[in-house]
Amino acid sequence: MSEQSEKIERCIYPAELKQEAIRLVLESGLSNSQAGKKLGVPSKTLGNWVTPLRKANRLKTIELGVANDDPAALKQENLELRKELARARMERDILKKFSQYAASQMPGGLP
Repeated sequence: MSEQSEKIERCIYPAELKQEAIRLVLESGLSNSQAGKKLGVPSKTLGNWVTPLRKANRLKTIELGVANDDPAALKQENLELRKELARARMERDILKKFSQYAASQMPGGLP
């Protein structure tokens, strides 16, 4: 059996381990690799668990600051919205190019 056709074995971690790992990173200030070594979890896996929570916490902080008219929070919200807009524009442009390509591949053009 070749290496490419071998199945990658996936580990299933208990919810308690995930919660402890997330707590170590977010509350204790350990890096993903430090917490991963301590708990026997790959740092990339730990990053997959922590990243969504960090983003959610950052957005909550921004929302609280915007509600209080904090200039730094308003600036951060503006930055987040600009990132989201850039991503939406990129996706739109990709879809537009694909639809043009697909239309050119159809016999007789668009119906």
